[in-house]
Amino acid sequence: MTEANHPQDHHDDDAHLRGLYMIYAALMVLLVLTVGAAFIHMGSFNIVVALAIAVTKASMVIWVFMHVREGGKLVWIFATAAFVWLGILLVLTMSDYLSRHQLPRGDPYNGSAPFVHSTAEQHSDQKKD
Repeated sequence: MTEANHPQDHHDDDAHLRGLYMIYAALMVLLVLTVGAAFIHMGSFNIVVALAIAVTKASMVIWVFMHVREGGKLVWIFATAAFVWLGILLVLTMSDYLSRHQLPRGDPYNGSAPFVHSTAEQHSDQKKD
């Protein structure tokens, strides 16, 4: 390393550290947002807000700390595929979670109905009739 290149390298290190500190600050702000959102009652929308904040934090960590930003095209393809898969899983989870109140609830035990232990008892009851 020559002395002519040394100031440029030092400047790059400062910029890199500044970027890391900015990401750290953004993650801390999102952490405070997550805690704050937990105390605000938004009904079914609470889970959506929490997942949106979590996906934002995860993408920031992947983008910066896992060096996807500097990665090649193959790294970008796999990172994108992972996020698409995460999106599919979140959509399926949210569709299940949000549709649970729409399902009819039956009586788990109907006390007036006869309880039959086996098919043999069913056949004997039918012959008596």
